[in-house]
Amino acid sequence: MGSEKQKNQLSSTDKIDLILETVISLKKDIDMLDNRISRIENNFNLPKLDGIESESKRFTNAIFRRFEELDDHLKRTYQVIADENKPMTASEVAERMGRSRSTTSYHLNQLEKLNFLEKVPAPEGKARHVFFQAKLDDV
Repeated sequence: MGSEKQKNQLSSTDKIDLILETVISLKKDIDMLDNRISRIENNFNLPKLDGIESESKRFTNAIFRRFEELDDHLKRTYQVIADENKPMTASEVAERMGRSRSTTSYHLNQLEKLNFLEKVPAPEGKARHVFFQAKLDDV
């Protein structure tokens, strides 16, 4: 519980740094898989799977570019949802950020249009609310 309070007390810059560290870690994992694929291809004389390495690099670079292009409000809004790692409503995000629900709702909808977030079905009993969650594929 104590570490959760510490996580919520991080500055927006620290939170953005955490996202970037996660993306860098994912890039390393992708590179490691690319190397494993190459070794398997070489060991078993398999035909090369052209474009996998360049695709993973292109994907990672695209994520960095698109995230860097966001303004600080959008980055912070995304970070709150990514940190929670669960679907959240605009009201929940606004409360954590100390912002109005309408401003937060606007930012959430912008992030959805940019394909960083997705709307997900509401849990039973909360059908009146719209829930958002961080999206990592097709970014």
